[in-house]
Amino acid sequence: MESYKLKKNKVTCMKKNLIIVLSIFLLHCKEPSKPITRQINNGDSYNCILKERVTGYVGCGIYLVVVAMRFQIEDEKGNLVVLIPCPESYGEIFFSKGKKYRIQLTSDAANYKDHLVSNQYSKLHLPTFYAMHIAKND
Repeated sequence: MESYKLKKNKVTCMKKNLIIVLSIFLLHCKEPSKPITRQINNGDSYNCILKERVTGYVGCGIYLVVVAMRFQIEDEKGNLVVLIPCPESYGEIFFSKGKKYRIQLTSDAANYKDHLVSNQYSKLHLPTFYAMHIAKND
C-alpha cells in the first residue's frame, strides 16, 4: 500500500514540475514577429518603438558596421528591422527596449555598401530598412 502512495506522490510531483517548467518556458518565449503592413516611403520619418535591442555586436572601428534592431511603428501591429550604422556612436543608454524614436528610413543601401551587416533577424523575413537619422521621442 505504501508503495502505491509513494508512486502516486512521485507522479503528482512530476506533473507539478512539468507544469512549472512549461510555464517558465512560455513566459520567456519571445513575442512573434509579424511584418508591418503599411508602405514605407524612402526618406520619410516614422515614430517607432524599439521592441528588441541587440547587444554584443562589434562596433565601428576599423570596419563600418550596421546593426539590426527590431522596431514597431506606432499605431501599427507589425515589426520591421532597422539597420543602424555604428549604433554605439549614440551612447551606451540611447537605445532602450520600449522607448520611442523618430527614425528616417530608406531601403536604399547605396550609402551603406561598405558596411558590414549584423542582422540576427534575417531568418524572420521582416521588412528591413536603413536608418538615415534617429532621434529619441521623449
